[in-house]
Amino acid sequence: MKPFFYAPNQKINRPPFKRIIFILIIGGIVLSFKPIVLALTRSEFKKQLAADSVSIKNVKFKGLKEIRFLDINIEKNGFFIFKASELIVALRPADNLPGSRLKVTVKASSLNVQYKSYITDFKLWKEDGKKKPLLLPELEILNLDLKIQSLDVKLNGKFSFDVDLARQKVNSLYVNILSLDYRKFHVQNAFLWVMRGNQRGEINISSLQYDKIKIAEIKSLARLEDDNLVCEDFSAKVLDGSIKGQSVVRLVMIPEYEMMLQFTDLAVSRFIQDFELENKFTMTGMLSGTMSVRGKGSNVSVLNGDFNLGPSGGTLTIKDKGFLETLASRTSLVYDTVAANLQDYHYNKGALKVFLEEDVLNAEINLDGEKGPRRLIVPYHFQTEKDGL
Repeated sequence: MKPFFYAPNQKINRPPFKRIIFILIIGGIVLSFKPIVLALTRSEFKKQLAADSVSIKNVKFKGLKEIRFLDINIEKNGFFIFKASELIVALRPADNLPGSRLKVTVKASSLNVQYKSYITDFKLWKEDGKKKPLLLPELEILNLDLKIQSLDVKLNGKFSFDVDLARQKVNSLYVNILSLDYRKFHVQNAFLWVMRGNQRGEINISSLQYDKIKIAEIKSLARLEDDNLVCEDFSAKVLDGSIKGQSVVRLVMIPEYEMMLQFTDLAVSRFIQDFELENKFTMTGMLSGTMSVRGKGSNVSVLNGDFNLGPSGGTLTIKDKGFLETLASRTSLVYDTVAANLQDYHYNKGALKVFLEEDVLNAEINLDGEKGPRRLIVPYHFQTEKDGL
């Protein structure tokens, strides 16, 4: 018998019991699976980072291709504290490669490192001797607040980057360094933005100092080409003069770089002042010329410069008694003669060659004036770091 409310050709709306049951089963599986995923992830982070504590408040699934971990806090007492609002692990198609590969994205994170040794000894990941997988994920870091305090590094800055680890390529890079002290390097207010495929990246650095050389108002266009950061239309101010040029930096674990620079109207007196050489000698004049530099990390392997002293000439006085005595012994002249020849010497033209031999930066000075020519070689111990950065 049909129910009295049944109308011909009318479908009966039955409750979707099967769908509800299916959803409940899936929901139950997910709910029971979440604690397992959280526990396994915490354990793996703790193992790989040798961390003292790992907390992850929640995990969310988006189908079978994406997992989101929320509110992450990882600590190693007396070493580092890492925090992130979100860590996303997603499967994505692998271009020109079979199957899929992982992309890991970390959002709104901070890393505070307090290290009582040298930064070159710092290893975030625990090494267990196992072979690394052949296909590494793509890593994207968004808005990382990084602070490092170690024996050789003090850093305060913000970073974002996208790195294809499988191909060892940087896809994009954003750097905003408020301050950096690294061995002989001192940097204030440095900004870098570059993206692969975009030819108009930029670099702006308020102040950079290496040893006693101070460079200000550094500006350059930047672009990514293969694994290189190419800097063009480079300009800066140094020693009351200016620099123009270009450079290429290879973006590897320890960066390699090569620079070609052109200097205009550098004040020799400012150089003597910055290097605190007034008690050794005084010199006036303006320098212009070119320099090539090549190195790896803080190790400078090639430094060659050719400069001309300006047409207005200048004066030179050597005060350092030890230098004058050495010069006298090399030239077979008596000390008083050498000292007199380099006392208030006026030159009309001159040239300067700078070259690096091992750890010694040599300046070969050739001058010509009314009292005749003068040739000097002034060594400066330009110590470089032998290992690491």
